[in-house]
Amino acid sequence: MIAFLQNVSISDRWGTAVCTGNLVMFLFLAVLWCREAIHPRSTIVVKKDALWHCWPLLFALVTFWEPVNPGTLLPDFNERYLFTSGAGLSFCMATPLYLAILILVFPNVNRVLMACTAFTGLFMGAGNLILEFILIPGYWWIGCLHFPLVILSGYSPFLLFRESSRSGISVVPQSA
Repeated sequence: MIAFLQNVSISDRWGTAVCTGNLVMFLFLAVLWCREAIHPRSTIVVKKDALWHCWPLLFALVTFWEPVNPGTLLPDFNERYLFTSGAGLSFCMATPLYLAILILVFPNVNRVLMACTAFTGLFMGAGNLILEFILIPGYWWIGCLHFPLVILSGYSPFLLFRESSRSGISVVPQSA
């Protein structure tokens, strides 16, 4: 649903416009997530022994809350946005929640799903940071709300790489 809501627009002046690259990328991720839902390779068991291990949930909460005044696009920390924001329909605001859950249950995760979601998150997050801090600086608050996406999307491959190096699995092919 996010793939179509965010990447297809229809206007009287321009007609139908499709951001094909994003559409294909989001649909690919949707297939991976649907496959995970049908044939799970992740186990949802949180074994974190300290409260500080739950830090990814703070990022997920802020982005899912999406404390933005819809008229001004400036900060608005009204608690009603926890229930009325459109974050669930936005890749950049919903993905930190998905990644936070995968990080909390790591290493019992589908590594391909985590890596692909993180790569897409980094790509989209970095692009939005450029857009909202350089190209349209008036959208600086929207840019700030993309930091959790970039942070969790960057931390996820770090976890995957660290785990593979600890287990002795080489992530780089070795020459003979």
